[in-house]
Amino acid sequence: MTIKEIRHFIDLCMQGDVTLNARYDLLDQEEASVVKQIDVLQKQLDFLHYKM
Repeated sequence: MTIKEIRHFIDLCMQGDVTLNARYDLLDQEEASVVKQIDVLQKQLDFLHYKM
């Protein structure tokens, strides 16, 4: 997450439970991004192991 996105998330948290869905959506998007990064890094690691 960028600092701007983290700040937006904190602002939503401070607004209370009325923003639960928006916060969930942000976290869901972040999870998808992290899973994609893990996949890319795992492929790079597999390639390195193959070369070794």
